[in-house]
Amino acid sequence: MRLGPLWDALATDAPCPNGWLQRRVPGRLPWSTYAARRFPDQRPGLLFEVNQTDIPRGTVFPNSLGFRMASEGAISGRRGVITVALSSSSAQHDDLFRLLAEDVIDALERCTPRESMDTLLSRLRLWQEFARKHSDGLSRELQEGLYAELQCLQALLDELTAERAVAGWLGPQRAVHDFSFAGVELEVKASFDGTSFTVTSLDQLAFSPNQPLFLAHFALRDDASGKTLVDQVNLVRARLSGEPDEVRRQFEDKLLQYGFLDHHAARYTDTCWGIASERYFRVTGGFPRLNRDTVPSGIREASYRVDLTACLPYQVTWQETATLIRPDHG
Repeated sequence: MRLGPLWDALATDAPCPNGWLQRRVPGRLPWSTYAARRFPDQRPGLLFEVNQTDIPRGTVFPNSLGFRMASEGAISGRRGVITVALSSSSAQHDDLFRLLAEDVIDALERCTPRESMDTLLSRLRLWQEFARKHSDGLSRELQEGLYAELQCLQALLDELTAERAVAGWLGPQRAVHDFSFAGVELEVKASFDGTSFTVTSLDQLAFSPNQPLFLAHFALRDDASGKTLVDQVNLVRARLSGEPDEVRRQFEDKLLQYGFLDHHAARYTDTCWGIASERYFRVTGGFPRLNRDTVPSGIREASYRVDLTACLPYQVTWQETATLIRPDHG
């Protein structure tokens, strides 16, 4: 955490009546970058001295619940260079902003100068989406879903390279199916009753003859000796610890897309779950499901529950599922 000491030092500097106090951020960054505090409210921020030509015409700076971004105008004596300010939007969001700012600095250090503005804006849009949906942490339903998807990801890491397993995890992007591997799709469901599961759209169990679809169902139970959601996250992190940086960063980005942030870990540590059972099914023509070809005209979307007993004729083993997922199955 390189920015914290800079902001702390600025808090003890002599305040200015209005404007910014700043200290340069060290490192290999594409622009002169400063940790700053805005006065009189002392909100932490970052200041970037950016060539105007780096900003594509028509760019709208992202703003969100926890941060705001704006041009502070041209820098005197430096033609074509402006200051762009990124700052916390309120005292209650300062902690979240600090995490965001560190993430932005790390991303800018890894990119080329040509990629710098796109990188900055894409990171901020990722955080913007997080703040819009998950600033207070994950709902119970999303916690269950993430727990099950991480359980499945651990099984996939036994079958595939880490790069392929993590790249194929699409649940955080709210894709139609939770995993996709070269034409083989895998949807993951979790429930506590162990007898049924919820399908949330008409497309979720859609498949084509050339694109096999499997469904993994995890029956969860409350279990004091089980694992928390944070445990599940850390188990995958441990599995990826020896992998290239890019694979580990991709996993962390997907956690953020899903809505998981270590900052909220205390919210998830009181609940321990175990896996009562896990089952795998191949979704074929007779599988109990609704789809756009069979529902009455005029129905645009649907959410429904499926009885697991009705799925039993389509049950397969994990190894049958994994065989088709592995790249050498052909």
